[in-house]
Amino acid sequence: MSPSRRGALASAALLLALALVGGLFALAYRFDNKYTAPLATGRVQGAQPLDSAALQAGELAVLAGGWELYDGLYTPQELADGRGGAPEQTYIGQYPDFSRRQAERSPYGAATYRLVLTGAQSLPALSLQVQEVFSASRIWVDGVLLWQQGRPEAEGYRPGVQNALLTFSPGARTEIVVEAANYSHYYSGLYYPPLLGTPEALSSALAGQLLFYGAISLGAVTLALFSLAVWAVDRRERHYLSFGGFCLLFGLHAAYPLFHWLGGLGGRWPYVLEDAAFFGAAFCLCSLVSRLSRLETSRAQRWLAEPLTLFFALFSAVCNAFVLPRAPGFLPLYGALVDLCRLGVGSYLIITSFRGVRKQRPSGWLVYPGCCCYGVALWLSAVQANRFEPIRGGWPVEYGGLGLVVLLAAAMVRENVRIARQNRALTAHLEETVAQRTRQLTELQNQRRRFLADLAHDIKGPAAAIATYVSLIRQGEGGDDRELGEYLDIIGQKSGEVAQRLGYLQRYTAQELTSGGRQRVELAPFLRRLHRSLLPDTDASAIHFTLVPPPEGVSVLAFPDRLTRALENLVYNAIDFTPAEGEIALRAGVRGKSAWIEVIDSGQGVEGDDLPRLFERHFSTRQDKDSRGLGLFIAREALLEMGGDLTASSRPGEGATFTLTLPLWQPPE
Repeated sequence: MSPSRRGALASAALLLALALVGGLFALAYRFDNKYTAPLATGRVQGAQPLDSAALQAGELAVLAGGWELYDGLYTPQELADGRGGAPEQTYIGQYPDFSRRQAERSPYGAATYRLVLTGAQSLPALSLQVQEVFSASRIWVDGVLLWQQGRPEAEGYRPGVQNALLTFSPGARTEIVVEAANYSHYYSGLYYPPLLGTPEALSSALAGQLLFYGAISLGAVTLALFSLAVWAVDRRERHYLSFGGFCLLFGLHAAYPLFHWLGGLGGRWPYVLEDAAFFGAAFCLCSLVSRLSRLETSRAQRWLAEPLTLFFALFSAVCNAFVLPRAPGFLPLYGALVDLCRLGVGSYLIITSFRGVRKQRPSGWLVYPGCCCYGVALWLSAVQANRFEPIRGGWPVEYGGLGLVVLLAAAMVRENVRIARQNRALTAHLEETVAQRTRQLTELQNQRRRFLADLAHDIKGPAAAIATYVSLIRQGEGGDDRELGEYLDIIGQKSGEVAQRLGYLQRYTAQELTSGGRQRVELAPFLRRLHRSLLPDTDASAIHFTLVPPPEGVSVLAFPDRLTRALENLVYNAIDFTPAEGEIALRAGVRGKSAWIEVIDSGQGVEGDDLPRLFERHFSTRQDKDSRGLGLFIAREALLEMGGDLTASSRPGEGATFTLTLPLWQPPE
């Protein structure tokens, strides 16, 4: 696929994701929002009338407005006696803490909320769902204490946060009183509007919501365990660690409604886990996005996004656990920093998405829409504070996180498919290489067997002659001393032939005994040492011997001893065929994935008919009848076993060039 088409697809996917997330949030804001629900209270002053027919039909009433707010803790009887003083009219979610956005007031303290409902006497029973009251509370309905969590009194204060589901029989006039106190959390009092409905309707809505959060949490944790298991097998796959960490922490963060319904965790530690999990997930996400979208070198990612989110994961845990309960004056600053960090993470993800699309980054057409969705969700969560709260579904950040997990999982699958295809291609190439090397080794082994067979045959004749003449001498048939001397001369000659052939065999097999495995050989210093060691021999023959080394840092994979002997053989051959005042050059360089070494002489050259046979066993162009023609054969065999080759080129009267090729050394990944 061309880069322009890939960029167009990524842009289209990004715009489609933005349209989908915008449409989803618009629908949720309109139809699943406590503040815009048809049966939300607060539209009239005083007692709030209920639509009993709508409630009977399964609708839910949102107790958002029409509440009276009193400073301090008061029972229903004390309020009836007028001890609470003049109340302030408020709606739930208007104030995040007890300071009521007044700088001179402390964010900590105690308050009492009171709401009067009418018109529900025809219903046999109603259920009241009260989401976590911060951070200790008592709930009264028609003067009866139905719920207490923690201890709200300042003396002996003990936080305890748990969602409440209360059932009661309504009358013509129903009074709900909530006492709340907070000295430990950044939210205070009744912050989420309660829900009211028939037991069946409220249970159905609650079951759907818990199923939604359970599916998100369980799915994310399942993906996390799978990804972390893959990473445990191969620690080099760091993106699996980042993806697993994000899914695990996002799953823990999204499970907070389950923890709040279960209760028993106290009033502090669930929020330590919730905030630390969110920023820990953001840290893993920034790391993962940078890897999948090829932005590892981004300065913002290195020096801002990852360090900032990691810092806030630790910072939020320490503040929730130890700082906020002891320093209420720090709460406004902490809240501002947390909001700023959330907006920063959202902005980073949105900018990363558009930057990646603009630069047509590969593998990003799945990553970018998910990042953009999550970034927009973080912004919406900030700007919609006290304007949106779900009735049956989730918050924007949970919808965005769910979409991000799905798209990141798809991106990981796509990455795995790409890696699997590469592995198949590499496996096929490896199989082809192994087959080729097997054929080469088989041919080498066959050549070796033929060589040893020929050598054994060559040794057999001299050895038989030696045995014959020794037998004649022992039988006393040697005649006079002159004839005996001739026999001894023949024995000496044949012994020399045997020794010569055994020398060939020793040199041939010594390569197996001394080389060991292929090693990294730095070519430039290796050739300089070889040039210095051979220079006295060329000087003694009055031959100019020059070296043109390769660039520094070039290394080959070779057997050092075999390579040395092969080059020495070539140089000594060049000395034998180059006249005095001639030239021999040793040159090296790099071509593709191989290094080449040339031995060039200005000697008599090689005849055209002889050139193809130079590397055959027992072929030699020397006039000396004792030459066995094994030097070039052994040298080329050594090069082949090192994964290289040895070739020759020449023109009669213009010298010869012998070229060695060797594979370059590749550093381990």
